[in-house]
Amino acid sequence: MLFASKKELREAISHYAINEGYKVKVTKNDRKRMQAMCMKCKWNLWDSFMADETLQIKSMIETHTCSRSYSNPQATASFLAKKYLDRLRDEPKMRLRLFQALIKREIGYEVSQTCGRARQKAIEIIEGTYASQYSKLWEYCAEVRETNVGSIMMMKIEAPYFQGLYVCLDACKKRLSS
Repeated sequence: MLFASKKELREAISHYAINEGYKVKVTKNDRKRMQAMCMKCKWNLWDSFMADETLQIKSMIETHTCSRSYSNPQATASFLAKKYLDRLRDEPKMRLRLFQALIKREIGYEVSQTCGRARQKAIEIIEGTYASQYSKLWEYCAEVRETNVGSIMMMKIEAPYFQGLYVCLDACKKRLSS
């Protein structure tokens, strides 16, 4: 298998470890190669860079001799947020108990506090942070002023809180005055 970057390979190793239920850890990671090992048995994976700057798996012991683990430190909030992003986009107000049951059913892990952080990260990815949304208001006002000459856009701000937005489009103003 070929991978474009170390990040892509690390994500593939994490997906494998979480989906299959093994505790796999990257033990060597230098400029030319990378090694991942199971923390319970002799499973390992070696890969290195090819001439075209892609990573290729060179050797791998394919079967694990250990049993499935029901907790995994790689099942982080960031991982769960990315994995369930579409589901949380459809149901942003999903209850935490329901989200925990979904994770337990699909990947078999008991997660408690991680669910809340994962849901929050997913919502931040979906909606963006409040600061980025707030900065878009200024861009919106500037865009309306440029495209609708004669329109009035005013924002009321009492630092650091947004108070309100007044919009009066030129076409509406002319229609009401005539």
